[in-house]
Amino acid sequence: MAGNVYELAELTRTDLLALDKSRCVVLMAVSPLEVHGPHLPLKTDYCLSQAVVESTARQFMERLPGHDAVLAPVLPVGADVLPLPGSVGVRPRVLRDLITDVGLGFADAGFPVTALVSGHGGPRHNTAMELACRRVMAKRPGVKMFSLTSRLILHVLLGDFLEEFQERYEGPLSREQIAGLWPPDIHAGALETSLAQIFMPECIGPGCEDLPPVHLGAGSPLAGRMLRLAARLLSRLPSFDLSADERRLLPIFFEHLADSAGTWMFPAGDPPSYAGFPALAGPELGAAYLDMIREMGANLLTDVVSGKKSVDDAFTLFSRSWILRLASAF
Repeated sequence: MAGNVYELAELTRTDLLALDKSRCVVLMAVSPLEVHGPHLPLKTDYCLSQAVVESTARQFMERLPGHDAVLAPVLPVGADVLPLPGSVGVRPRVLRDLITDVGLGFADAGFPVTALVSGHGGPRHNTAMELACRRVMAKRPGVKMFSLTSRLILHVLLGDFLEEFQERYEGPLSREQIAGLWPPDIHAGALETSLAQIFMPECIGPGCEDLPPVHLGAGSPLAGRMLRLAARLLSRLPSFDLSADERRLLPIFFEHLADSAGTWMFPAGDPPSYAGFPALAGPELGAAYLDMIREMGANLLTDVVSGKKSVDDAFTLFSRSWILRLASAF
């Protein structure tokens, strides 16, 4: 009987053969070991993304009864990690090829749908994920493989989801404080720390509530201006196969990346190990963020599996922009 959650690594061959794979979806978290400030552990991204996988799987099955969710082990690798000792990154093409091979393994085992989740916002990381999904689908016609979190990550990086988030949030922060979280709060800030308070409170180091805010691009104003100028020039280069919304987001996205690069490439003093406002973290913030993540993921998964949306609708400018594809080829 369908409606179960299975841990793929715990299945025997007999168990695997007994599954009605036509009614199964595989979900896998892909996130690296990475420095997350002085207050969160290196495992933050992949632990939180696995928690989101589990939560999304349950909500998906509520929306589409009769399906099973098969949870694959976390793939603890990623590209574009914070360049500090302790972060472990791989080249984007290595990540792309690894995810491709893993996805082909799922397809060859008979699973028709694989959905990926990432807790890591690195642009080439997410581009590599989407490119791997496209490769698997090209090699195994009929199989669907896509990322549940690419669009969400873009919205978070750009603050595009702010109004929706404020509607979900019920806590002590004012609307002005919530609005001020973006774009700076992208790494081990209020959002990630709030999720950690829900899923791994025992791992949060002391003194989190006293950490000062870190703003993108504040370390080197001159370098930041030069990088933002380069970003504006890049964003004006022609990019094909982009929606109207993606064309609007592209210049903002590149300027945001320039600010990020300015923060860590040209720091004033010691390089920062987080970006945002960890002192503003709280369980209410985490609950609102989690609610939005799993709802967006469950909606997309349900729509693609049910045929309401094409799998092509799940892909974003991460793999549609030739600039990002080129940057991820090495």
